[in-house]
Amino acid sequence: MASNTPPHARAATVPTDDRGLPPRPQPPQVIEIEPCTDHAAFANDGGGVVSDTDRLFSGTPLCPGRPGGVTAPRSPLIDDQVPADWVYICPPQGDWPAALGANTCDPAWKAAIHRIIQHMGPLPPSAWVDDCYPDFIRAIDINAIIGDRQRAGLLMLTIVENDRPRLVRACVGATGEGVAARLWLAGHELAHGDYARLKPGAYPLVVFVQVGNRDRPWQWKGRNLATRFTEVTQREIDAEYACRLGWWRRTRDAADTDIGPLLDKVRIDPATLRGHEGFFRVGKDTDGRWWLIDPDGRPFYYKGICALNRGGIGGRRMLKPPLPDETVDDWLATLGQWGFNALGCWTTPEFFERGVPHTEMIDTFYIEPFLQYKFPDVFDPQWRRNLRDKCRAICEPQRDSRALIGYFLENERGFMETVGRGVEIVANGPVYVADHVAEPRQVVNAAEPILNAKRLGLLQFCLSLDESLPGAARAWRFLLERHGGVAAAGRAWGIELSSKLAINELTVNGLRLISPAYLKDEQDFLRIWVDQYFKVTIEAVREFDPNHLILGVRWAGTPGSVVLEQEAKWTDAVSQNNYRAEMAWRLEYTTEQVDLPMLIGEFQTTIDSLWYVPNPIEPPGGYRDAEERQAIRAVDCMDQTFAHRSIIGYTLYKWGGSKPGDDKVRLLWHANHRAELVATAPVDRDSGSLTGQVFLSLQSGLVEVESLPAPREGDRPSQRIRHDALYLGLVCRDGTWEPRVHGNGVRGRVTRQRRDGDLMHLSIEIEMHPGMYTFQEGQGRYDLTLTRCGGQLRGHFTGTCNDIAAEGKALAYLHRTEPSTRV
Repeated sequence: MASNTPPHARAATVPTDDRGLPPRPQPPQVIEIEPCTDHAAFANDGGGVVSDTDRLFSGTPLCPGRPGGVTAPRSPLIDDQVPADWVYICPPQGDWPAALGANTCDPAWKAAIHRIIQHMGPLPPSAWVDDCYPDFIRAIDINAIIGDRQRAGLLMLTIVENDRPRLVRACVGATGEGVAARLWLAGHELAHGDYARLKPGAYPLVVFVQVGNRDRPWQWKGRNLATRFTEVTQREIDAEYACRLGWWRRTRDAADTDIGPLLDKVRIDPATLRGHEGFFRVGKDTDGRWWLIDPDGRPFYYKGICALNRGGIGGRRMLKPPLPDETVDDWLATLGQWGFNALGCWTTPEFFERGVPHTEMIDTFYIEPFLQYKFPDVFDPQWRRNLRDKCRAICEPQRDSRALIGYFLENERGFMETVGRGVEIVANGPVYVADHVAEPRQVVNAAEPILNAKRLGLLQFCLSLDESLPGAARAWRFLLERHGGVAAAGRAWGIELSSKLAINELTVNGLRLISPAYLKDEQDFLRIWVDQYFKVTIEAVREFDPNHLILGVRWAGTPGSVVLEQEAKWTDAVSQNNYRAEMAWRLEYTTEQVDLPMLIGEFQTTIDSLWYVPNPIEPPGGYRDAEERQAIRAVDCMDQTFAHRSIIGYTLYKWGGSKPGDDKVRLLWHANHRAELVATAPVDRDSGSLTGQVFLSLQSGLVEVESLPAPREGDRPSQRIRHDALYLGLVCRDGTWEPRVHGNGVRGRVTRQRRDGDLMHLSIEIEMHPGMYTFQEGQGRYDLTLTRCGGQLRGHFTGTCNDIAAEGKALAYLHRTEPSTRV
């Protein structure tokens, strides 16, 4: 969601001390605002005064009002509702209304309003829209006023009449890409989220909206204004401040804690150890949590940054000259100051053996010979020889290093799965037409590539190549052993295949095989292919380095069970890159498939997922600005990650050629203080009364259906059904769940709740509506069973999403103990 705070008003970089700790948060201030007693400025006397303001507006699209006869309308102040009556005008965009920030007693302010109102007209009924995103209230549709213009200004005026003393929170309520707004109440400028104390009386309300360009053509088109005031209590304000103070104290206390004694208490179960003594290993503690273990046998929580090098991401492979010693020393000192303790892949050798553990990358998919698309032929003996040469160069010099943690095999590549994790095909024919198959970007994560954009299944891909290629020959051997011939395979797959060339023709013409029998064959061939990849790769590494850990492929997304099953046979850990705030929940898909430790290969806090995408519950109109959202989401994201029993560390992407800026590192610098403290915290078995905001993930609860075009007109299209996580917010007070279900673009209700010992049973119904960073429409009904363990809740759900069956894990945590959603 676009910030409600215009760029010129955003806070500067937050100051920190030498440990990266922010200053103690200050209690929120409550602004005392007096009502306006002189309303003459808001009634037009019809004098038609000529002024600079008149000339400013001349020749611009004016509102359909009656110049010379407009009086500011009056609207009662109703809790959390947009005033019903406004007058407006569309002046040129800019910072022109700054003079409106003067106090209402200032004659210049009165004169400005007096002149402007001559040009204003009433807001038409067509400008209103119900159930406006994100809060589902009645709001003003900016597009209905400005039309298709990409850049415009909108000045609005009303007088709100307050009938009693109130404490309110201001909601600027500007929603949409490129939309920002400022408001003045009785001459006082209030930022979004400011608190004000009002007396009975009339308060002139002026709002200036600035509309900029849409930078992302795929994004939601809505532009709305829901300026309003929400009644709050002093207790709610104090409780919200106590939450922020608690988050700050946790970091402060963690920074003051000696983690040595905490790590000394960790007891590793010898039966779970993987790796060689005297080098980095992995193992589970006696409570079942995975750990990295350093060469001295001490538990180690990995907090790394990748790509410390002269050349940026390519670094070592680009053959750039090494950095000078003084730069290396400076960067390593900074790394330690920020609380990082490891060097991620693509770090160049001048940083090695300087007291900081590091990882390495083999980059197996960049080794020739390729089949196509830099997709290596793992059955080609030449690929094995070239891989062996590369492993000799990378691994042999480091085989005795006590600083090397282990090897990643590849980064963000896949194996052309037609059906992977959370994807199923409903085939109404043996093939479909793959046209415009690349998935549209819904949240910008530049480092999350769209794998296999052409959606070509591995088996069809290999069968479409020249049979002289070893990988293609292996695919044909598989097919002939299983079916006896091409025609027989075609009959099994439900399509006529007259020759081997027929499969190539299907592929060239954009047809993708999806019949159940084909998909079964593809999964079985995938198992053979992936097993060959890991077998050959790991044999090559082990020939030259038998000592260090194999950290697996750094997956961009979660692969299917077949791929993970094969990887688990060969590697000591699994790795995945992640650019979502719900990091621990997303990685649960992988860790539930394999009983191995998980190392996060890439992550950032400066991404849309933390910056713009709303939490399941936010106060009306959202947090004060994107920076506040980013900070709040980062606390939850990192603490949930540290608490996860399979995650052994994370890596910031990236250093790359120059020292990262404070904005990229600051929130992780804070979080690094808490890592070991959270990771070693005893599991709280408290199952007492629950109070607060609970954030919930239904791991396969969101169902998206994509139509796959049939090759012949009139045939029924097939479907690709994708199950993904659904994120919701619930409020619990003393063990009782409030009726409302929250979420980004989601509204719903709890329809049933009961308790059976330690089990909590909930039934919920939701509606999903498109908005910024949410594109799903429809409804869902779910039955949940949860058990509580301190601040965590885990369980299972069954239900439907858009009438399609959905079930899976239900995971939740207590976001904050204050249940109010108004602050």
